[in-house]
Amino acid sequence: MEDIIQNIGNQTEYKFGKLTIIKLDYMENQKNNIREKAMEWWNNMGLEQKFYKTIKHNDLIIGDTTRHPNTLTGKEIEIIYKAEYNIS
Repeated sequence: MEDIIQNIGNQTEYKFGKLTIIKLDYMENQKNNIREKAMEWWNNMGLEQKFYKTIKHNDLIIGDTTRHPNTLTGKEIEIIYKAEYNIS
């Protein structure tokens, strides 16, 4: 029988009797890295560039098709970033 000792960030520590195993959540870490890169990329663009990217990838954004770039969520910015760089 396993017992979870603690779950911190992207790792979980399991204990099996005297054996302790630390599991790193690689996919969660990758997801966070992509979001961070996307946000840095977005924040380094000017407003005109942001409008261009928003219009170019309008079909990927949920909701109103006339969204102002400053109203996009982190998830939407990540979607645009992935589309720009062909990341799946």
